[in-house]
Amino acid sequence: MGSIILITHENLFTLICSIIIILFSGMDLYKLKHFDLDEVFWDNESMEYGIRNPPDKRDKQLKQIIQNESWVIEGVYYSWLDDSFSLADYIFILKPSVYLRDWRIIKRFFLRRLGSKPSLKKDTLNSVIKLIKWNHQYDNGNLRNAMALLEKHQHKTYQLKNNEDLFKYIQD
Repeated sequence: MGSIILITHENLFTLICSIIIILFSGMDLYKLKHFDLDEVFWDNESMEYGIRNPPDKRDKQLKQIIQNESWVIEGVYYSWLDDSFSLADYIFILKPSVYLRDWRIIKRFFLRRLGSKPSLKKDTLNSVIKLIKWNHQYDNGNLRNAMALLEKHQHKTYQLKNNEDLFKYIQD
């Protein structure tokens, strides 16, 4: 039984998700299921960006996720995740530089435009600009608030700057 929460920003987890799962399942410690909180927070039936799921639907989906024996959930959210923070064995905060995050946002936009990265939703240049602006306030806004909320879970919270930091922790 085990559970991990990753507080990440745009696309970092997609680079390491399969490696984390392989490492854990390869050691026969966990059979972890991965859940992207964007899939819970945003209304995936809408073809537009920015349409949120109603809080009751979102909370119900989260409750279903954390009832699994083991899980990995990932996203930038925090204010509605208290139950999952309490149940998690580990909370990793992956914090790459703002410029690396910008690059990943732009790269994802072009990959989706070229059809290399499938998406039901249509990115627009305006939505990418808004996301980059949000990215630049993330560390001093959302992340700072999340850290305050996680204070009571500091015994299982780890801040990491890159994939190598995560791999070092997993190997220890």
